[in-house]
Amino acid sequence: MDKQETGTSTSTLLVTALQSHFKAKRDQAVAHLSIFVNNPVGVGDHQNLLKECVDLVEQIASAEENLRVVQKLFVRKD
Repeated sequence: MDKQETGTSTSTLLVTALQSHFKAKRDQAVAHLSIFVNNPVGVGDHQNLLKECVDLVEQIASAEENLRVVQKLFVRKD
């Protein structure tokens, strides 16, 4: 398929894929952190829970920052 068949340029597809990638990384880390914080049953096998939570918060922050960079550089604000 070319641009005319899909109606979407390759650059638009790439930017959308980048956004989806970072949103998925953020959402996965949020889901795991939510389990640790809100569901004590899911915490049993984790010896260093605080470190794992810190790592998840850092993953969330990184994904959100990466998403902001992509949006700042490539998403038009018309």
